[in-house]
Amino acid sequence: LKMDNEESASVTAKGHTGQIIFDGAAVTIFRKGFLARATVGKGEKVIPISSISAIDWKPAGGVTNGFIGFTIAGALENRKQFGGRTTGAVKDQNSVVFLKSQQSDFEVLRQAIQKALNTRRV
Repeated sequence: LKMDNEESASVTAKGHTGQIIFDGAAVTIFRKGFLARATVGKGEKVIPISSISAIDWKPAGGVTNGFIGFTIAGALENRKQFGGRTTGAVKDQNSVVFLKSQQSDFEVLRQAIQKALNTRRV
């Protein structure tokens, strides 16, 4: 987890299927390596905070990975089957899967994004 000075207030979390940076204005998802090529593709995706309508969150369990995903206003959403939410998140370009050891960084990231969403909606 990296938290820069308060002015930029960017939060970074590195997960199993990608890395997310939130700079206060946009969420950027970076993917590289074999796993990225095999699932949703390498590269980066920038999602402006104004386009995010919801955060999808599943904490990691004892034997399962967790994930964070973003619902984009106006986009068709892939409804994940019960019991297959993490598997679906692996292939979702708006989600990043994380391991239990990476969860605390993603909790900080989630709180920062949720705070920005709440501020925007007031």
